[in-house]
Order: sequence, then structure tokens, then C-alpha cells
Amino acid sequence: MKTIRRADPDDTAIVHSLVHTAARRLDELSYDQRPRIPSRPTYERIGEQIRSGETWVVCDGRDPIATMAVSRVGDTDSWTASELAQPAIYCSNTAVIRHGDGLDGLVVRWVVDQAATQGAGLVRLDVWHANQQLHDYCRQQGWEHVRTADLSGRGGTLFQKAAAPDSEARSAFNWQPQPAWRDLPSAVRHPTLLAGTPVIVGTADGPVSATVSEVIRDGSMEEVAQGWENGVGDSPTRYAVRRDGRIWIPSIDQVWADRITIFQQYQAKAQG
Repeated sequence: MKTIRRADPDDTAIVHSLVHTAARRLDELSYDQRPRIPSRPTYERIGEQIRSGETWVVCDGRDPIATMAVSRVGDTDSWTASELAQPAIYCSNTAVIRHGDGLDGLVVRWVVDQAATQGAGLVRLDVWHANQQLHDYCRQQGWEHVRTADLSGRGGTLFQKAAAPDSEARSAFNWQPQPAWRDLPSAVRHPTLLAGTPVIVGTADGPVSATVSEVIRDGSMEEVAQGWENGVGDSPTRYAVRRDGRIWIPSIDQVWADRITIFQQYQAKAQG
């Protein structure tokens, strides 16, 4: 089941992982989608967009698989004053790390449908100028090429499309409202990671869902299940995590509580 929800500040690391995983894959294809310096969105910029309520996360089950930022405010370097005065939605930082089932197109179509719902006349994109394949795809999907601007090493190929209802895209994702975190117990808002805690783990292939298998608290990082050995560690606490029978020890800064699943478990227990 694919769900979509508005990101909250605790999702910043997950969104950062999604965006940079997608950008790295495009780099490997020689598209250089977001140059390493300075145009890739920083952790701080992603956090700003999340706090502004602009960022959305798509999950397949527990796995985060896509994200995008949706704003009514366009980039003044890209769009003219007269264009910015028009009622439009601007879609940026779109990243899809799991392909198939037309997911790439559905994510953007969902934005077009939402724009129509909100009364915006247009949806606008700023696409990296070197990604000709994406330009061709946009045209095939009915996007109008506005112009290619000189943005000093950033994006630059501008597209727009009239907002229109799209029931197929709307129904492709189940809406998942954010819990009222402030009303929940601290153990749900700020969970302690223990054996059995659901987590999201950053990997080279993007963030994936897993479960804490073991909390390793001593400095020696003794061997854990399946023969993994880290030798002398530099952190007093690390986590062995498990997914599909595999157990590994990720970097400590790449393990994040899966708060949505923790909330769902809390809710089910409270109702049971």
C-alpha cells in the first residue's frame, strides 16, 4: 500500500537521504542533476521546506520511496515577476528511488491534481538542463517548455502545465494524516531505540525500513548475530538492525525511529 503524507521536522534526515540518493543515481548516469557544489539542497534547506509545510513523503508500506516539495512561491531567479504573479504551484526537489508502476509520473500528476484542488491555474517545474531524457518525458506528458534560463550552474529548463483534476493519481496514494504529536506520550514522540523498535535506516540505495535487532552499548562493539564484528568502536551505543533476514550495523547517524509505525502500534494497543 502506497501512502502520502506531509513531512514533519523529524523526517528531515529521511527526505535528505531520498533527495541525495536520487541525485547520486542521476550523477552516475552523467546527468549531473544536482551539482555537488553548491546546488544540491542542503540539510538546512530541506528542513526549511519541511517546516514551511511544503514537503511530502511517499511510502510503500514502511519504506520511504519518494518525496517532493510543493510551494505557491516560485524562485525569483527562474521566473519573471509577471509569471510569479500568476496563481501557480511550484514543484521542486522531486526524488523517486523506487521505480516501476509509473511511480515517477504519478508523483508529479498528484501535484497537478492537488494544484487543481487548491485553485492554482498552473504547475511549474525547473528541470536540470543536461537531463534531455527528462525534458523529452515532460513534453510527452503534456508539459510546455517555457524557456531555458542561465542560472549559473543550477537547473534552468523551465516547464509548466495547466492544473487539472486527476482521479487516478489522487487514488494512487492513500492519504496519511500526521498524528497530533504534541498530544501523545513522550515515548511515542521521542522513542528510545530498543530491540524490536521499528526504524528507518539510511543506505546507499536510500532509506529502508528495518527493526532494531540489538542495542550495542559497550565500547568494544562485540560480535553480533551472523558474525559481524566491528572491533573497537568509537561510539558507546550502536544498533544492529534486521531486515529480510539480514543483520547489519549501520552508522549511528543513519538510524532513525520509524515514528509513524511506532504511533500506529501505540494506537492499536490503545484501541485494543
